[in-house]
Amino acid sequence: MRASPPGPGVPDALRRRLGPTDAVLIGLGSMISVGIFAALLWRRASAAVGPAAEAPTTTTRAGRLMGR
Repeated sequence: MRASPPGPGVPDALRRRLGPTDAVLIGLGSMISVGIFAALLWRRASAAVGPAAEAPTTTTRAGRLMGR
């Protein structure tokens, strides 16, 4: 895919010259960054909500044992 010609009055130095390799590297960098961010955020969220998240599980098990 070739870069489109710049509009009138735009110098050649400002033309974008990104290729498929650049797109792949930008995409991989984004996915890796999001993965790291999600892992760190998940660790904090699970530590803060841990005890509260266990209560519904216990209630659900009790309900199943009672036949509901």
